[in-house]
Amino acid sequence: METEKNTRLPLSGVRVLSAEHMVAAPIMTQMLADMGAEVIKVERPKVGESARGTGPFLVDAEGQKVSSTMYRVNRNKKSITLNLASSEGKEIFKRLAQQSDVVVENFRNGVMDKLGLGYHDLKEVNKKLVYVSLSGYGHKDVLPSPYMDWAAYGNLGEALGGVTYNLLNRSASRESLGFHGLSLGDIFTGLNGAIGLLTAIFDASRTGEGRYVDVAMVDSLFLLNERPMMNYSLTGKKPSPETNFLSFIVGDFRAKDGWFTVSVYMQDHWEKFCKVIGREDLITNPEFDTPEKRGSQVETFFRPLLEDWGSQFSKHEIAKMFRDVGIAAAPILDPEDLVENPHIKARNMLIDFPIADGKTVQAVGNPVKMSGVAGENETYRRPPYLGENTDDILNGLLGLSEDEIKNLQEKNII
Repeated sequence: METEKNTRLPLSGVRVLSAEHMVAAPIMTQMLADMGAEVIKVERPKVGESARGTGPFLVDAEGQKVSSTMYRVNRNKKSITLNLASSEGKEIFKRLAQQSDVVVENFRNGVMDKLGLGYHDLKEVNKKLVYVSLSGYGHKDVLPSPYMDWAAYGNLGEALGGVTYNLLNRSASRESLGFHGLSLGDIFTGLNGAIGLLTAIFDASRTGEGRYVDVAMVDSLFLLNERPMMNYSLTGKKPSPETNFLSFIVGDFRAKDGWFTVSVYMQDHWEKFCKVIGREDLITNPEFDTPEKRGSQVETFFRPLLEDWGSQFSKHEIAKMFRDVGIAAAPILDPEDLVENPHIKARNMLIDFPIADGKTVQAVGNPVKMSGVAGENETYRRPPYLGENTDDILNGLLGLSEDEIKNLQEKNII
């Protein structure tokens, strides 16, 4: 899918040079690219970044075998190959940084510094440069962590940020949840990186000086833990089904064909809730006469009650019954539901890209909708092939001749 219907996107004119791999930095720069930033993705010659080797794979409309990860987090970008271990590659990176507004990297702590391409190296050639580092535990320049040399993956970030504990202890079940399959750590880190990046760009536009932006995955996931940490600070109690600190009925419950979720917050909601489930006797029962009493018994009383009642109806039927009387409720949707969901369609949250044999693959769209950048004005180009834009960038930005570019290729610099 390639559209160029909007002549000016909000980030047009912003150039981002990104030494990125996998998901955290790529999802951040993709969101910027969706809004018009020129994102130059720097990759290793011949092999590319590590995500290019991860499945599942697809064959695109041009007959090329491509990792689906590229379609998830790399649309609207340009790709240049560059050997950053070589002196020539480093010099080219510095020259590109000199003409960029932002440099992004998401390697392990210290990698870019060892290459001579860290913030302190590059600000010497571009005083206004904003430099964004995404990592598991942060870097040494700003509030160094004792964990900063540890390896980092999403499951470790969730464990160390307290997310996993909350998920494991949300119900009385002692069963392991297994891997949930969501890129929580990468996406939240990328979103916080985008906030830091845009904040620093705004500041640089006023002061003429860039900043170093250091975002750690553990910090980003710890932010999700803000409610349990406040409750623990006040009470000294850890999250559990018995200490959920709820002042209303809320949760995910089984229906005949899946799950639904409901929030019974206000007093009039409570009364309507009782009527919907056929238990008007509960309205005057002193065991449930305050929101706190009801919230404290979600697992012990309301779960078995709701799931027994819910076994008669589909998740969509239950959600509609509650919504019809003004109670917030929804079916819990699976991918099959989501591809046909009217909200997802109306908000353009699934994007079709053509692939082989006349088929399409769907990728999740940009959740930031903005006047002039929505619907038909959204611009989506397929992810770049490895090094697809190398020659154009080296010639157009740096003025290298065809012979100079050919020489770099022969020396495996690009």
